[in-house]
Amino acid sequence: MFSQQRQLHVSLPDNKTIVPHLIVQGYLPTSPIKPLAAISLRTLEFYKILRQRKPSFSVESFTKKPYQRRWRQLFADSFELYLTITNVVERLVSTALNRSSEHWRVRNACPACMYELEGEPTLQYRLEIAMDGNDSQKRMKDKGTAGDVREYTCDYMIPMSEVDAWSTESTEPQPDDKVLTTEDSTEDDTVKECVKNWKAAQSDSRKKAVGIFDETGWFASACRHGIILWVTDMIQSGEQSKYPLSIIDRALNTLGPRLAIGYDIGCKFETMIKNSALGQRFSDSNSRCLVNAYHGYAHNYQCQTQNHPNNVEGVGLEDFETMERFFSGSNAAAGILRHATKFRRRLYLDLYLKQADADKYLQIGKMLLGNYKQANRIIHEEGALLNEALQAEGITTTDLDQWQSEQREYFNSNLGKEPEEDLHRIAYVELLMEYAAACEKSQAKGLAFCNNIPDDYDIARNPVPETYESTLSKTRQLETQRRQARAKVAELESELVDMELRLHIEKRWDAMNPAYRETVERINQRQYRRALEDVQKLVVQRLFELHRLNLSNIGYKTRVTLAKAMRTRSRAIQTAIGRYNCAVVALGRSDTLDFARAAQYNFVEEFELLKHSHADLTGVRWKEPRIREAMKRHQRIKRAHEEIKRLHVEILRVYSAIEAEHDHFKHTLRKLEEDQDPIHIVVDEFCRRRSRVNRAIMQVLYEIVDLPTYQGPKLIRGRRKGEPEGDVGAMETDFRGSVDELKDLEEELDIDDDAEAQVSGIVDFISSMA
Repeated sequence: MFSQQRQLHVSLPDNKTIVPHLIVQGYLPTSPIKPLAAISLRTLEFYKILRQRKPSFSVESFTKKPYQRRWRQLFADSFELYLTITNVVERLVSTALNRSSEHWRVRNACPACMYELEGEPTLQYRLEIAMDGNDSQKRMKDKGTAGDVREYTCDYMIPMSEVDAWSTESTEPQPDDKVLTTEDSTEDDTVKECVKNWKAAQSDSRKKAVGIFDETGWFASACRHGIILWVTDMIQSGEQSKYPLSIIDRALNTLGPRLAIGYDIGCKFETMIKNSALGQRFSDSNSRCLVNAYHGYAHNYQCQTQNHPNNVEGVGLEDFETMERFFSGSNAAAGILRHATKFRRRLYLDLYLKQADADKYLQIGKMLLGNYKQANRIIHEEGALLNEALQAEGITTTDLDQWQSEQREYFNSNLGKEPEEDLHRIAYVELLMEYAAACEKSQAKGLAFCNNIPDDYDIARNPVPETYESTLSKTRQLETQRRQARAKVAELESELVDMELRLHIEKRWDAMNPAYRETVERINQRQYRRALEDVQKLVVQRLFELHRLNLSNIGYKTRVTLAKAMRTRSRAIQTAIGRYNCAVVALGRSDTLDFARAAQYNFVEEFELLKHSHADLTGVRWKEPRIREAMKRHQRIKRAHEEIKRLHVEILRVYSAIEAEHDHFKHTLRKLEEDQDPIHIVVDEFCRRRSRVNRAIMQVLYEIVDLPTYQGPKLIRGRRKGEPEGDVGAMETDFRGSVDELKDLEEELDIDDDAEAQVSGIVDFISSMA
């Protein structure tokens, strides 16, 4: 890559191996004994940087000059060895910096989440965590297992032995370690409704995987700033409960109490946790699960009133869709890992995770700045609109809070449940309706049989023009149908008599009976709700398909499939709307639906209200569209104020963590230099690179403090909880710098942008080479 040199002359002392001497010269041999080829360390580092920036850039693409299988194999093996060496060096650096203890990375990776300070305001939820499964990182079964039996371990991956401890199939459930299935009686109706919409919420016995894959994906978790906490492979299964349960176990043991955990089936999963061995610890920690902001709209509205982030106090503006954004980047690596060995798959995933975390750490200041501006914009702009609505309606925010509570109680009041006596009455009337239809059908079949008799048939004449035997083939089918219809009438008559005896009905109901008419009305209401549920399900599926259709990294075949599904879904929606309108007309109402209204995004949350529109909502103001819009806006503004409070805490945490890290680097480097430790040079390089990143973050923190709307604390270094007391203020460093230093920093960042653009150009060039 960097030279036309094809040969290298090395002076080798007697009885010495050539490997260390080649390393000193800047080359990595392809064999430990008598190597015939060696690859430049600069070339390996260059490919590593390319791979970190473009995970889908394979070894095959890099070695096209022209492509030779031998060079591809040599380079792949050498790159694996190079990554192994760099991992060892990274561990030595961590040891020198006293960062090698168990779980140190998780407890310190994100200063905004983990660097808690003495005396800081108490947050309702200390940490906000997102987690989800992804099936893109599959690996073909039996690839390389015969020759490569190595196990790659890193502090990102949870060992499978720890994960399998939460398996519902490998252990016998105990009374205090109850396995939850979708048929469990402890689930409320809200959860049961949500279970229908999510494959991940089904029982583990249904989550089997295609046999051609060993790893069928991975399950990952991250803090709200996008820094990964833990991941685990999904082995020959779908998204079983043992994967998230193992992460919750680690989170409770390592991160402490008061966790807000976002998961697309958070409503179901919280029930799983409470019915497992983690239940008591989870409840005692005052933690809770939520649904993600976007995925939450696929849950019924009753669930949304309890679990959607916009309706949960203390979570701020966090949408808990962090993993969707993470997977959109990690999916790029899926193609080149499909046929890798187990060891190399994990090695390359570890490389990706390290770079992803480094990128998120670099952007943490910009995220805080963006969230701060967003929260202030919501408070001022949305607040002005809310005030106008309050004045126009003559209400206050207290009224909105009261109506929010009444709405939640309304949807939680077993509104959709039918009393047992109503169920019996409905069953009786449905049987009456079926009996009447059977009688009508039997009469029609009898008439059809009689109408088949010839006009000149005379029963007194002998012989007759046509006999029964001569027309047997013609009348056999009609006679069979008449006999079956009569048998059905007799069967239903028997069932009716039995039910009337059980229900103590002395006189059979008919259309003139008031109870009959009332029950028919209830049946029409049930059909109406079922038709509306079909429309709701299809509309939500359409929304998710629209979202996926707009993703940039899906393949052509997937895009064509989704487009075809969209067309099919649109026709299905129109058919479902037709059934819904028929049910509306049967109720004697005129509020029918059209496709345009049903496809509106904001309409989704009103489905549950429509289901119960037959209930008495006279005088209830929260059902009015303008009031509902004001309630949503008010909830949004409350979350924005919570976000500002959390950001004030996080900004001071990041500032204090960087100050403490700066002092720690100076102390460690001074000690290594005094001890003449050879690792000093590598540690110094790491500290310089990290300090440069910290300077960029600090500049953004100063930018936040300089905002006209900023009303938070001053940037004064605090003491981390658990650390000994000391004069931390005297150790502060002025990262703001002079004007000249800021200009130098901007020039350096501009150079970085140019270099990144050049790297992107090189990647595109190499990828397109024939």
